[in-house]
Amino acid sequence: MTIPQELFLSAVSHSASLFAASSPKEVLLLHHNDADGLSSGAILNRAFERKGLRVRRYCLETPYPEVTARLFGDPDLATHTTIVLVDFGSGMLPKLCELNDHRNEVFVLDHHAIAPVDDPSIHLVNCLSHGIASDPDCSASAIAAVFATALEGSNADLAALGVLGAV
Repeated sequence: MTIPQELFLSAVSHSASLFAASSPKEVLLLHHNDADGLSSGAILNRAFERKGLRVRRYCLETPYPEVTARLFGDPDLATHTTIVLVDFGSGMLPKLCELNDHRNEVFVLDHHAIAPVDDPSIHLVNCLSHGIASDPDCSASAIAAVFATALEGSNADLAALGVLGAV
């Protein structure tokens, strides 16, 4: 019998594989400004840099629609840019779909309530989708650490930041 944690870890690994398969050259990384979000952003920023990707990183209180619209509408945002939101975004998936309009691959790594969408360019990694409670069972930084390790095993050294964000 497969337990929810195993399904979730498999889903995170699958999303990391999709990220790698998208062959991004640049990442637009948006993350929350609390300890969990800062840790998540640091983990992913380092993992992406290790893959040789250019990272444009923004630390936000919340992904305000007007700010998100400006970032998604940036004329310098090329089609080879993958957008990653961590520690927020699940609740605004319909808005993200609208703003993205299938231009870029978007990955949302989060542990907050989900507003579901059906858009193949949006990839949601959320513990709630697998029956795992958010706080205190799963943090965004833990998800980011698992995602980074799935991208490249050597990123396991970033797991300590995942624990820091969870605390």
